[in-house]
Amino acid sequence: MTRPDRKAMRQMYRWMANRGLEPIKEMVGRGEVEPEMAITMLAHSTGNFSGESNTPDYKRFKENSGRIYANETFFDLSYNMSPHIFIPYKFAPPSRNDAGMLFKLYQHLSGKEYGSPEELHEIMRDLLQGKRVLELGCGPGFNLKVLKDLGANVSGVEKRGELLGGIPEVDVKHGDAQRLDDVFGDGKFDLIYSNDFFCLGPVLDHDESKRIVYATGEHTQTGGMGIHQIVYEKMNPMLYEFGQWIQNRKMGSSHEAWEEWFDGLSDAEQEDLMYTNRCSLDPQDLVRAGFRVAEYSAENGQLNIVANKKG
Repeated sequence: MTRPDRKAMRQMYRWMANRGLEPIKEMVGRGEVEPEMAITMLAHSTGNFSGESNTPDYKRFKENSGRIYANETFFDLSYNMSPHIFIPYKFAPPSRNDAGMLFKLYQHLSGKEYGSPEELHEIMRDLLQGKRVLELGCGPGFNLKVLKDLGANVSGVEKRGELLGGIPEVDVKHGDAQRLDDVFGDGKFDLIYSNDFFCLGPVLDHDESKRIVYATGEHTQTGGMGIHQIVYEKMNPMLYEFGQWIQNRKMGSSHEAWEEWFDGLSDAEQEDLMYTNRCSLDPQDLVRAGFRVAEYSAENGQLNIVANKKG
């Protein structure tokens, strides 16, 4: 049996996807369903972001994290990506969006077993009690509130001023993570972390990420830790196709031109683009900034980078 031609297979899949998506696109075009809602429904129907690929240890951690997130806060917001792009953004609650960071903290620092949500809550309180914690690109500070409830002294830095002030219990500063000195002086932290912050794109490139990494090196205590994660899941081709159609529609650009550009890429380039994010953080920059990289892995739908500050 001859091996199927990959280009022919992609063309057939695209034809099938477009046939399946055509009614949804028509509904979006008529204003009968919001684009964001359509994407969410399609993501669920295609099995994307279901958590089925999560490791058993992470599933167990999340199942026992209810006490940690008992008082979590979240709400919907809108913000300006640029003077011409206004995006309604649905935040996920910290229990779904940020549990991965606490899991990595538990994995690297605890080593203790737990048999109930109450025991896990106490373990995380012991790890965070009195620790000075900074989140990069924290938005309103949803996860900072969770960490504060666990006993941490929390701070956040956020460049988009319209996201600040929604949660009065947390200290969120308006500023640029490339210039932490301007925001925190010579203050140092026991933990600096980020979630979906180091994503390669128009907002953050490799040079900017390098400057941020060096800034975190200057502001992390000796023996302190950095945990940086970005969503890294392979998208169902139908969901990817529809997401691009939505983006082109918002930008007023031609979807046909995008399809022609995509078809001209190599198989490896197309495969890379099927993942939800690309990382702008180079682990070698962490080493140059005085860290030892303890973990660089892709699991539980995230790219995980854990680093310890050397003496």
